[in-house]
Amino acid sequence: MTYLSTKAMAALLGCNPETLRRNYRSGLYKLGTHCVVINPKAPPKQQRLRWNSEQVLRTNAGLRAYRSKSSA
Repeated sequence: MTYLSTKAMAALLGCNPETLRRNYRSGLYKLGTHCVVINPKAPPKQQRLRWNSEQVLRTNAGLRAYRSKSSA
């Protein structure tokens, strides 16, 4: 299991770090499964996340497959 910073995870996915955060806030990624908070006592806007690259990539692959299946 490899944990990456938000910036590194976004680069791996080819998206903006804010897109990654927005997907987390929308519920696509779950705390404890896809990411962990490394400074939990900080206010929510200042919390720093580390991303489980394997889980995030697996979720994104499933999302892409669903989107291609539904658009065909």
